Amino acid sequence: MVRWALSRISDLLLALLLAALVLWFLLTQPVFPRSADALLLPLQPETLEADLKHLMSIHDNDPDDQVRLKAILDYLYLALSGTGVVDIVERGNGQKLLNVKVGKDSSRKLFVVFHYVVTEKPMLEAAELASSLIALCRSLMAEDGAEMQLNLSIFIHPYQGLSAGLLNASLYHAESIQARFGEGDWLLVFAPGFRLPDALYASEQWKYFSLLQPRSSDELALFGRMADTLRLRQLKVALGKAGIRDTESLNIPTSFGDISESALKIYWDRQLPAILTRPDILVHDKNFDGHIRFVSALYLLLDKGI
Repeated sequence: MVRWALSRISDLLLALLLAALVLWFLLTQPVFPRSADALLLPLQPETLEADLKHLMSIHDNDPDDQVRLKAILDYLYLALSGTGVVDIVERGNGQKLLNVKVGKDSSRKLFVVFHYVVTEKPMLEAAELASSLIALCRSLMAEDGAEMQLNLSIFIHPYQGLSAGLLNASLYHAESIQARFGEGDWLLVFAPGFRLPDALYASEQWKYFSLLQPRSSDELALFGRMADTLRLRQLKVALGKAGIRDTESLNIPTSFGDISESALKIYWDRQLPAILTRPDILVHDKNFDGHIRFVSALYLLLDKGI
């Protein structure tokens, strides 16, 4: 009898272990890193540094929030003009939107949303991402045969009323792309400086998966919904081939009730497979090698397709 009970307990523990492994695999989608080095763009660290320093210096030259916001908008517009179709949308409560389209309209699309928050002190993470995206657009400008078209939307937010502004911006963007979002299109969301993923998906479920959260030491962290598991894995494989060595991810089940309205929920409720992206590769970079690898990886995704 004791032997039978021990056997059943062993079977139960083994079943629980297997179930835990399956759940871990579904939630984190581990992929084996590729050792081969991808082709890097011939970007100059000095150019990346110049854009970064200028964006950071705006806070020193302009103490007023709205003046800083307009100065950032003007610099981004000037830097991105000529790379593609660029337009500015004036929105309520001081929020600005800069849309950039690079590539052929007939191509599949990579939608990139960048929430740039203008704070009292300069936010290094936002300036680093902005300088990287400027370099990406400039590089794509010379490429006529890219597989995918870049649709970049930069929302520049004043710090006052940020929570409402983030929701309004996400709703505006989701509704603007919903009708034209194709099966082969992709959507990446960047929000540097925010506490991620909590700030963009207000769910208490994150705490249950705290041990599975991507670490800040990873080069790239991706957050998606469980329904997009295969899509997120496809992106991780493509990023590995494009030279990102360490990409971690977490898929969150979205079938729980009583979830507050949030930026990612707005996209997911409209069946838009938004993937929240945290490029820690930029934060840990001291000599712009990581910036160049990050820009080169995005370039390869657009050039060859995901």
